[in-house]
Amino acid sequence: MKIALDAARRDLGIARKEIIIMEADYVNVVPKRKFDQLEENYTVTLAAKNEFEKNYKSLSSEHAILRDTYKQVLAERNEAVTQNESLSRVGTPRPNWDEVATAMNDTSYIDAVF
Repeated sequence: MKIALDAARRDLGIARKEIIIMEADYVNVVPKRKFDQLEENYTVTLAAKNEFEKNYKSLSSEHAILRDTYKQVLAERNEAVTQNESLSRVGTPRPNWDEVATAMNDTSYIDAVF
């Protein structure tokens, strides 16, 4: 029995040394289940990132088009306002046609003009 106990103690010491060596070697190893979860999460996140990039490019181009259109409309509006101000200053007022008709029917006015 004593020989068996000594052999068991020796085997236990060897097993402990092997366990310590394995723990030291595999301390930085990620378990497969956690690795698979992380890999799946990465794949989903990467797909979402690609979709966001595609949407961003589309929205950026639409924004540039809208900004250019806004600049054109603003220039046209400024030109229309300038023309309106110019015509308001230069334009002649319209006569009151009722007064003109009465004046034309007045015989003294007709005699004075002709």
